[in-house]
Amino acid sequence: MRQLIQKQRPQAGTPVLQSYDDARPELVGASDLAISWSKSGPVAAAALIENAVVGIDIERLVPRETDVILSMTASDSEAEAVSSAGDEAARLVAFYRLWTAKEAVLKCRGEGLRGGAKSVEILSDFILGRVDETVIEDRGVSLKLSVIDAGPDAVCTAAFSAQKSI
Repeated sequence: MRQLIQKQRPQAGTPVLQSYDDARPELVGASDLAISWSKSGPVAAAALIENAVVGIDIERLVPRETDVILSMTASDSEAEAVSSAGDEAARLVAFYRLWTAKEAVLKCRGEGLRGGAKSVEILSDFILGRVDETVIEDRGVSLKLSVIDAGPDAVCTAAFSAQKSI
């Protein structure tokens, strides 16, 4: 994140970042700049945007049992989309597309998982990879979701808005 900030906004010294619990991270002294980052094993993603909000999440495609997680985080239609995605590999990608989208939106809110994953509804076409970009309404705010190519072994989604606050 610090390297990205230095590239976009060169400054003397090291950028000072602060984050508390699940709160939205901040660049000290730059209230007009929203930042987000995520790490999953050896892969990482960072995003920044001016005069808006942003959230990003990246996850490695690690095989896992998803039924329990889906029951706690997904609506019935989202869980159905994941289960209908095809073979095991396709279902795993669909699960991580859903998970990273929800995480990115919750990070946009500045809430993290405490914001309640079930409070975010992701469209089936996005989960199933029929579209890599979509717009959702979240608490009266339009957020654009965009899958970012993270290679064959990871899924990365960014959420962002043209509005400064949510």
